Amino acid sequence: MDHLAIQQYDTYALDFLGYGDADRSSSMAGAVTGVPTGRGEDVYKDVDSAVNYILQRTGSRKLYLIAHS
Repeated sequence: MDHLAIQQYDTYALDFLGYGDADRSSSMAGAVTGVPTGRGEDVYKDVDSAVNYILQRTGSRKLYLIAHS
């Protein structure tokens, strides 16, 4: 991200719901149940929301989604 920012690209990092500084989902409240959270069929909504937000905020028609680790 630092390298891209130096090259004058706007860069963003996404915390999925319940991770990093993001709010916890209701499934993460209380005791740990062993049920996985953050599966692909759930987190694509977070990515979609972030992409739409960035496009709206920047006025761009496209962006480059590079990676998630």
